[in-house]
Amino acid sequence: MRRWYVIADTPLLSEHDYVGSYDEWTLRDDRTIDDKYLGRRHGFDQPATGSDFVAKVMSGTGNTKWRVGLIWPFEVVVVTAYVDPEYRYTIRCMADGNMVWVLSRTPAMDEAVYADMLARLSGMGVHIDRRRRVPQSTGQIGLPGFQ
Repeated sequence: MRRWYVIADTPLLSEHDYVGSYDEWTLRDDRTIDDKYLGRRHGFDQPATGSDFVAKVMSGTGNTKWRVGLIWPFEVVVVTAYVDPEYRYTIRCMADGNMVWVLSRTPAMDEAVYADMLARLSGMGVHIDRRRRVPQSTGQIGLPGFQ
């Protein structure tokens, strides 16, 4: 499980001004998942803050669908739509494709890999028009396509 860096996402209202964002997943003894979203609001010189959720793998899905509790009693279904064979990159999205996250084990993603991830999303019919890249280094802030 561990850490996955957010390379691109469809930002929620609370995430739109974050940089250096990442998800941290930890399996609990009861088989639920601590699902933490952390990032630095407004700049890399800020402390990491974020949200803590609890996720449950939906049975019969091969671990590809999670129910994520946002605020009781509200849950959303998040789908792991793709994982590369070396387990370096993944695409996750809401079940309806309205929200998407492109994640990487490292804070950097090769441009060709990123283009492939976007092509995969388009091929799945996932909405990518609101997608934005999340700066993972100070040099990315303000570049085209980044927030």
